[in-house]
Amino acid sequence: MKDIGVRLARQRLLKFRVPQPDGVRHRRWVMLGIAAWAVWALFLSDHSVIKLLRLRSDRDRLAMQLGEARLAYDEAKDVVPGDKLSDAEAERILRERHNYARAGELVYVIGEDTTRAQDR
Repeated sequence: MKDIGVRLARQRLLKFRVPQPDGVRHRRWVMLGIAAWAVWALFLSDHSVIKLLRLRSDRDRLAMQLGEARLAYDEAKDVVPGDKLSDAEAERILRERHNYARAGELVYVIGEDTTRAQDR
């Protein structure tokens, strides 16, 4: 059996402890609630830090793709002729893209199917 004297000594000492303020217990619950909300807001919500960082990286990646697309568009705009072609421009386009030749000229196509060029 346990000694009853130890238990009585503890009870007597509890009378002389430093009293805690009335709101300590409530403050602990409030702090726990705030901490739980902070964890939810930072990691679990739809607007969490992780999601915001992912969206920022997506935005940067798409901005880079937009810049590349604009450059490609500007290059394509330079290659595509305007509304009306001059005879020289039309001839240049036919020679470069479609392998047309003047009378008495030979066209050598390297790296493509040459049967297409010979059929003409």
